[in-house]
Amino acid sequence: MDRIVLEVDDSSAKKWRYASQEKKSQLNNTINRILKKPLIKMKMIFGNFWIVLERKRKKMA
Repeated sequence: MDRIVLEVDDSSAKKWRYASQEKKSQLNNTINRILKKPLIKMKMIFGNFWIVLERKRKKMA
C-alpha cells in the first residue's frame, strides 16, 4: 500500500487528528473509491470529490 499526502486547512487537520478511527476509516474508504475510478471518470467526479469531503468533514465535526 502506498501513502499519499493531502493538504488541508488547519480546521480540517484538527478534525482529522481528533476523529475516531471509524470516521478516519470511512473517509479513507471514500477517497480510495474515488481514486480507483478511471481517469476519464475522475475528471467528471472531481467536482463531487470536494462535496464528498465536505460532507465527511461535517459528519466528523
